[in-house]
Amino acid sequence: MDDLRNYIGGQFVAHSSSQWLDNLEPATGSHICRVPLSDASDIDAAVAAARAAQSAWGALSHSERADWLDRIADALEARYEEVATLESRDTGKPITLARAVDAHRSVSNFRFFA
Repeated sequence: MDDLRNYIGGQFVAHSSSQWLDNLEPATGSHICRVPLSDASDIDAAVAAARAAQSAWGALSHSERADWLDRIADALEARYEEVATLESRDTGKPITLARAVDAHRSVSNFRFFA
């Protein structure tokens, strides 16, 4: 997996610092990816983008917001095995647990709040 980037304001952006954190698989020590070590300016940008998006989100009807949440659940469900595998690799938990709990709960939480 490649270097990850921050997702702010609807797009992937570079982080402000030049520092990275290597994300290693606990069970094997193998490299999964590098994640940005973001600083206060990255956090400020994310908060500002979230505040700017809140008015548009708040203006949506309940059914429109529910549709968005259902689409997120659909996307997670379509990549269910990938989500479970990555969670298992990232945390070191057994794949059966990552499937039954984490991947399943991700989908069901979005459906519940929809």
